[in-house]
Amino acid sequence: MHFRDEIRRQSRLMWRQPQKSVIKSKEDHIFLTDRLAEASESTTGGARGMKYSRQDKILKALGAAKTCSISDLAQTLDVSEETIRRDVRALEEAGKVHKLHGAVRLPDNVFESPFDARVNERTEAKQAIAAAAALLVPEHASIFIDSGSTSLHVAQALRGHRQLSVVTNALDVARVLASINNNRVFFTGGEIDQDYRAAFDAQAHDFVGRFSPDLAILSIGALDLEHGMMDFHLGEASIKQKVIRSTRKIMVVADESKFGRRGLIHTCRYDAVDILVTDIAPPDEFAAALMQSHVVVAG
Repeated sequence: MHFRDEIRRQSRLMWRQPQKSVIKSKEDHIFLTDRLAEASESTTGGARGMKYSRQDKILKALGAAKTCSISDLAQTLDVSEETIRRDVRALEEAGKVHKLHGAVRLPDNVFESPFDARVNERTEAKQAIAAAAALLVPEHASIFIDSGSTSLHVAQALRGHRQLSVVTNALDVARVLASINNNRVFFTGGEIDQDYRAAFDAQAHDFVGRFSPDLAILSIGALDLEHGMMDFHLGEASIKQKVIRSTRKIMVVADESKFGRRGLIHTCRYDAVDILVTDIAPPDEFAAALMQSHVVVAG
């Protein structure tokens, strides 16, 4: 065969139309999509064009929802769960995500999201915790409520209580409970931290030290098995530490996402907590640490 004839034959092979794939179901579509993705990822350009784009979409979904199941991501991105697991493994190796059982979330860091965002995160769990916590507060009680987002939900759940004496360093808590039901509300004053809408300065510390309430209701940023109750803001942790020393009973309100999380600052040991109100039973490994606390599971 002449060289020119061979060129023509190769050209015809290159431009031959591929056979059409018959897609009878969504499973067939996902299978074909995965095969195309794998074929594309076998080349440098494909890896950048599809795999990295898909991983960016995973990170974007986590930025909105914080935690996503593997199945939800597979459905959203129209690929198989195994494809999502491969991407998640790559993202975890890069330190961009944290794998859970059947799910994935963004890794913890040493900062909390803004207060407005935290108040609107996991609202159903926080409202359930708040309702359960409110049942444990008698009318006419003297209480301290801190500046955490779950604590604000507790303050809202206490609007039906009467004649409470409330000490707080949180503007929103004071606003919710002041001027109703013959409550007395004592706000610390001091310089307001705009990110937390609360006061943590020396004036706030001095003011809090004058009171010895019956009960303190405290949100917490993290529950680390080794380091105990932890927070992310030094002022917030130090206010809690002062309150813990002068209050008869300590109640911590925390949803399940706080367990196994590592904060920046140690706030207190587990044995300083009399009552823990949460939305799901704590992991088994926390049983010994919480042995001296009364654990209330909301709902």
